[in-house]
Amino acid sequence: MIIGILKNTQPDSRVATTPEIVMKYGELGMTVFMEKDAGKAAGFPDDSYIKAGAIIKKSRAEILEKADVLIALWAPPVNELSEAKNKKIIITGYAPTKEILKAVCKTGTTFLALENLPRLSRVQDMDILSSQNNLGGYKAALLAIDSLNRAVPLMMTSAGTIPAAKALVLGAGVAGLQAIATLKRMGAEVWASDVRAAAKEQVESLGARFVDVDDKADFENAAGYASQTSPEYLLKQKERLTEQLKKTDILITTAWTGNKKAPLLVDADMVQNMPLNAVIVDIAEGNVERPTKRPDIVFIQDKNLPARVAHSASRFFARNVYKFIELYGGARFAYHPEDEIMKTTCLCFNGKITEKKEI
Repeated sequence: MIIGILKNTQPDSRVATTPEIVMKYGELGMTVFMEKDAGKAAGFPDDSYIKAGAIIKKSRAEILEKADVLIALWAPPVNELSEAKNKKIIITGYAPTKEILKAVCKTGTTFLALENLPRLSRVQDMDILSSQNNLGGYKAALLAIDSLNRAVPLMMTSAGTIPAAKALVLGAGVAGLQAIATLKRMGAEVWASDVRAAAKEQVESLGARFVDVDDKADFENAAGYASQTSPEYLLKQKERLTEQLKKTDILITTAWTGNKKAPLLVDADMVQNMPLNAVIVDIAEGNVERPTKRPDIVFIQDKNLPARVAHSASRFFARNVYKFIELYGGARFAYHPEDEIMKTTCLCFNGKITEKKEI
C-alpha cells in the first residue's frame, strides 16, 4: 500500500507526516511517497525523509495517481481531485468546503476528516483537535504576552512594584486550558469562564479563578461539548463579562465547536471599558466583535494558530493519523462502513455525501 503526502497548498507550514512516522509506516509494510519539500517549512528536509525510507516525488500528479491513501491537513484543491484514482481514500485533519466535498464525491473517493472523531477514550491517541488545539492555546498565550506593552508577572524591585497583568480566557476546552496554564506560568492573574459546569474544577486546578455566571446552569451535551445556551443565561453572561473586562489586560477566546460558526461572546460595546492597550486573541474567529472604536487595542483573530508552531504540530498530527491507520489494519487499511469511528469521520463514501448527526 502506498501513502501519499502532498505539500500544503494553503498558507499552512505544517506537514501531514514526519520522518519518525515514515519509519513506522515502513514497519507496517507501507511505502510513503512525499512531494518534494513537503516538510521543509515545518523543519523536516527531504533528506530526513529519505533516510527514514520515504520516496521523494517532484510530481504532485504522480502522487495523486499512484497513492492508495492520501494524507493531508487540508483537502487537495478541486482541480487536482480529478487526478485521484477511483476508490482512493483521502484522510485529512479538517473537513473541506462543500464545493471540494462535492468534487471528492464525483471521483468515487472515500473521504475521512479526523476532526469529526467521536469523543471516546479509545480514540484519544488519534484526536487531532486535542493535539492541535493544545498548541493553539499555547501560541495564543504567547502572542498575547508578546503583544502586551507591559510586563506580565508581578515584579518587586527597588524602583517599585509592578502588579501582575490580568487575563481572561473564555472557553475552557483543550485550547483554553493550555492558554490558562501558559499564562499562569508567565505570572499572570488568570480568570476563565465556560458554559459547562465541569469546567470550573478544571480551571481552578490550574490556579485560575472561575467567572461564575449562573452556578445552577450547565450547558454540556452528551458528547462533552458546549451546547446551546438559554437567552436568560446569555444576558447574565454579558453583564458578568462586561464587568470582568474592565480589569482585563489580556482576553483570549476559544469557544468553537467543529464547523459551526463561533458564538459571539464579546461585542464591541463590552470591549469599550477594557484597559488602555489591552490585547485580544480570538482563536475561534468570531467570539469577539472587532473593536473599531478602540484603535489602541491589539486585536488578533487566527483559527490556525497551530500552523505557527508547525514543527510540533506536524509531529502531533502525524502520530494521530498513524494511530488511526494502525488501528484499521496498517498495510491492509480499508474503510469499514459499520464501524462507529469510521462512520463519524467519513464525509463521502461511494460517491455519496454521508449524513451527519449534530453533535
